[in-house]
Amino acid sequence: MSLFRYPKYKSLFAAALGSGTQLFALALFIFILALVGVFYPYNRGALFTALVVIYALTSGIAGYTASSFYHQLEGSNWVRNLLLTGCLFCGPLFLTLCFLNTVAIAYTATTALPFGTIVVIVLIWSLVTSPLLVLGGIARKNSKAEF
Repeated sequence: MSLFRYPKYKSLFAAALGSGTQLFALALFIFILALVGVFYPYNRGALFTALVVIYALTSGIAGYTASSFYHQLEGSNWVRNLLLTGCLFCGPLFLTLCFLNTVAIAYTATTALPFGTIVVIVLIWSLVTSPLLVLGGIARKNSKAEF
């Protein structure tokens, strides 16, 4: 038994590293924008809008990082790894959002998101986040960087 062996679930491990790197970059960008003074206390929606937009734009970082680690772990199915990376954080988050929004609608709460807003979030995920994730993975696959 070797001490330095590959993890049992290489794809899940690489996807978690990619998603974590994306969330770290997201937090870093949000802190930089807050330090610059972009967010004002009377504009509550600006922070949430910035979170969605910056999350979508940093998905290329997740694709590149996940593909890089997956390649280092000698994984062979990089497309599956990218799909897992894209759904690892967004999947549970979206299911939780839908459940909580359904409860809010059932109780006729004013905090419930309209259907159009949810459609816009899904469109951002499918038309911006997913292509950038794939582009990040392809950029890593085509790069000749060695560990």
